[in-house]
Amino acid sequence: MESKLKRCREKAPVEEHLTDRELKQKIQSVDRRRAKFYELYTGSPWRNMENFDVCVNTTHVSVRAWVPFLASLLESEK
Repeated sequence: MESKLKRCREKAPVEEHLTDRELKQKIQSVDRRRAKFYELYTGSPWRNMENFDVCVNTTHVSVRAWVPFLASLLESEK
């Protein structure tokens, strides 16, 4: 949760002043909505890893840094 808090603080609008508790509640609320949406349209649980071909932790490495690797991975499957 700490890494989520840090990322949210970095990306939050300057005028947003939430306490840690308020921010945690907001994150949990968004996660619940995402899970419900996903399950509604797929019929599968949100965190079921069998639903993913690749899972990338972007906590310490940006998505932009992963793109070349993932593109080469896809190219090698052709």
